[in-house]
Amino acid sequence: MDGFDYTMAAQRESYSEFFKDGTFKIVSVNVTGTGKTKQVETGYWECEGDTQIIYTDRVDGESVEYRDRYKIIELNDSYQKLKRIPEQCDEILTDCGKVYEYIPWN
Repeated sequence: MDGFDYTMAAQRESYSEFFKDGTFKIVSVNVTGTGKTKQVETGYWECEGDTQIIYTDRVDGESVEYRDRYKIIELNDSYQKLKRIPEQCDEILTDCGKVYEYIPWN
């Protein structure tokens, strides 16, 4: 994970797969002025009402324990729009409150 830039200045493109068995895989490519890095996150997800909770248990093969919550804004068979529910935004460098859109890519 060294060198992976989570700040808004970074240009990041992510490919996400959320599987019916409740697992997920997210591959992110991050391009900055100093180079290009790739990160792979895996774990599981669940929904509670209009909230999706994503539990990341591995980043680049290393064991981690991250939990992120998102409000589901729109959801259908081919499109998903989520808004991050900020937790401790003042303590971490991340995209707190950001809206994410998922569309089919394969």
